[in-house]
Amino acid sequence: MDVDQLDTASMDISSVDFQQANDENVPVHQRFINALDHLDNRVEKLRKEAMTLTEKRDVLLMSMDILKHNELLSSLNEFELDEVNCYAQRISNRLGTIEISVKTVRDCAQEDSLHQVNSLIDSLLTISDRVLARQRCQTFLNACCVHDDSTNISEVEPVVDKKFETAVLGCTLDDQKTIKKRLQALMAYLNKQTVTE
Repeated sequence: MDVDQLDTASMDISSVDFQQANDENVPVHQRFINALDHLDNRVEKLRKEAMTLTEKRDVLLMSMDILKHNELLSSLNEFELDEVNCYAQRISNRLGTIEISVKTVRDCAQEDSLHQVNSLIDSLLTISDRVLARQRCQTFLNACCVHDDSTNISEVEPVVDKKFETAVLGCTLDDQKTIKKRLQALMAYLNKQTVTE
């Protein structure tokens, strides 16, 4: 954090102190409520920023996984493969030093559902046929969008993976949003791979 950021942080702290402290028309209780409202808004903003950073880190992790399972690795000789693996491991190690934590409160059933969803998505990365992987990813994405009011209603019923849909519906709303974004990123990658093959 540089000096300007520190100055901004200290100004923010002082602005939380009763903004209407000298206004005798505002009851003390209301001053506390106003200060807490202000802090609550800032906490929510910070949480969203942290979640965005977490999503960016997850995309990088997924990219590393996809790279490690790329079928073109089998065409490399032993020296080239070793060089690529060492480089990938260095990046993975650096990525592992980044810890961003935004806790989502989950019960046991929601934890199980999230674990099941992650296992199913991870299984996509092991499918060597990119067209098949893309089709399966689309059925997962369709499962996320079936209950989404923002999606366009089409006359053709999309193909949905029912097992995945059940698992997603068992997750928290925050997790459902993250899962959908993760699948959209994976789908974009798989579409690109399918076109270039």
